[in-house]
Amino acid sequence: MVQQLENLASDTSGAIITASTSSHPDYPESNILDGQLKTFWITTGILPQEFILTFPQKTFIKKVIVSSRNVAEWVVYHTSDKKFELFAEQVLEDIDGIQTCVIEPVNGYEVLHLKFVILKAHDAFASIHRLVCYGDK
Repeated sequence: MVQQLENLASDTSGAIITASTSSHPDYPESNILDGQLKTFWITTGILPQEFILTFPQKTFIKKVIVSSRNVAEWVVYHTSDKKFELFAEQVLEDIDGIQTCVIEPVNGYEVLHLKFVILKAHDAFASIHRLVCYGDK
């Protein structure tokens, strides 16, 4: 029997977006955690843009999956206390449509917050459609 992994970054798991640098009433940051590809958070077009994911308690993260559109380059930081440290960096190809990226740190990290910073975009606006995190509570 295949074990179903729990998405620790879902809105039903208690994770929330505690900060974002842009907000639009039709595309709120809460859309990142609703599990749907058709909904999304959109940047304002001025870069860099960022959002912070906060878990309800310290969580050991082994894998992060992000579905986005028009993100060209980003960096992800983690913290379990007050100092953010590098989690991952990615440069993404320019494709037509939603692109899904997988981040699997070699040893995983204990985190309370993940900060995603979009440094460059392939167009005037970029969007984050879905965020999934796997690990242990």
